[in-house]
Amino acid sequence: MRSLLLLTAVLLGGVAPARAQNVGTANVTLNGSIGPGTCTVAAVSKVMPTLGANVFNPSPTWAGGVSESHTPVDLTLSACSGVTGATFVFGTAADADATNAEFYRNKAANPAPNTAIRLRDTNACSTGNSVRPGASVSRAFSGASFSLPLCALYYKLPSGVVSRGGLSTTFTVTVTYR
Repeated sequence: MRSLLLLTAVLLGGVAPARAQNVGTANVTLNGSIGPGTCTVAAVSKVMPTLGANVFNPSPTWAGGVSESHTPVDLTLSACSGVTGATFVFGTAADADATNAEFYRNKAANPAPNTAIRLRDTNACSTGNSVRPGASVSRAFSGASFSLPLCALYYKLPSGVVSRGGLSTTFTVTVTYR
């Protein structure tokens, strides 16, 4: 009988209660955000046409672009993920011609005098807006790729005549994604 009582006491919770434990709590805070995705940006290297100095207006005070030099340029983004658009910043003010900040400085080793390079935000150089050094261009897009059409052309500055020499410029495009 004694074993039956002990078994009944164990089954009915008749064992002495455990001592109360100290209890602690902790708050958990998790913060985060989702930023824009990214794309792969392709480097651009274009060879513009070789032209004779005779295609430039010979007047020392005349200024203007030379249509024979129109060169379409595409700035291409690929492998885009989580991107709804981008802002492109074209170089800095240091890339500008010293006499006209709207044009890119001719950085050729032996530059053709009185020349610069103009950039427009379209593949058709006769239309579109100038993209001056340090300027930004914003575009919305969706999908895995995007191409920003541009056009480069030679520009005669009103500071003299054009003669033999190179035309070249380089600048960095900084892309910020949305």
